[in-house]
Amino acid sequence: MSVIGIIEVIGLFAILSAFFVFVFGWNKALKKDTKFFLVALFILIIFHNLSNALEWISITKTFDNYETYLEILIPVMYGLFFYTFLIKRHEAKRLKAEKELEKTFDGIVRVISDILAVRDAFTSEHQKRTTVLAVKIAEAMELSEEKIKGLEVASKIHDIGKVAIPAEILNKPTSLNEREYFHIMQHSIMGYQFLKDIDFPWPIAKIIYQHHERLDGSGYPQGLTEDEIILEAKILAVADVVEAMSSHRPYRPALGIEAAKYEITEKKGKCFDAQVVDACINILEAGFKFN
Repeated sequence: MSVIGIIEVIGLFAILSAFFVFVFGWNKALKKDTKFFLVALFILIIFHNLSNALEWISITKTFDNYETYLEILIPVMYGLFFYTFLIKRHEAKRLKAEKELEKTFDGIVRVISDILAVRDAFTSEHQKRTTVLAVKIAEAMELSEEKIKGLEVASKIHDIGKVAIPAEILNKPTSLNEREYFHIMQHSIMGYQFLKDIDFPWPIAKIIYQHHERLDGSGYPQGLTEDEIILEAKILAVADVVEAMSSHRPYRPALGIEAAKYEITEKKGKCFDAQVVDACINILEAGFKFN
């Protein structure tokens, strides 16, 4: 194989790698050492193409010199094969690692959920039912699979902070007083504190921290507004309210789906995101029911 042929293989590998990075993202596609290698390849192919541009033009204008074509085509084919092999191998390892990591995170979430179920079975069931509606809203809004998965995980444990609240407050059969309500309001902060140091691939702690925030700043604990609240938290906020109003509480009977629909429609664009509310209403009017 000639020197030019070898350079063409390197150049092809660099170009295809650039395409791979463009499609899948620089940080996700490549490790640090590979990035430096590709930069060097890009520089090499640029210099080679500059020095051989006229030669390439003269070659492609005639079909007589077929040996020159073969000299270029054969290493190109080798390059394609080599590149495909590397990418397939890398992809297989990545998928295996992702599946193993997802199983680990699912296990963590199950353990957290089980802990809360022992402490407060009512809240545990609320989380499960809220998760179903939150995921359906996200799917209706055509969120990415990654965002939907993150929302699902956060919804399953969004009230984990309630393990730090006295049981007599959680299960009080009458309305809460100001001091007791203040304790309840701490659960999103506690949930954030519990989870912020776990390196989830989704913003789980942030979703939980913000799921009681409202667009007009009337929510808690930070009083965030509009774009300060991430979309997943906006979805969870609506699903949380609908499930809570539709279900029995220790201090009141269930208010029903119709009351929940009226609540989120009345506060659409004020407290709750308009697109999220519209998606939720469509789901409820299509016959959705909590199990």
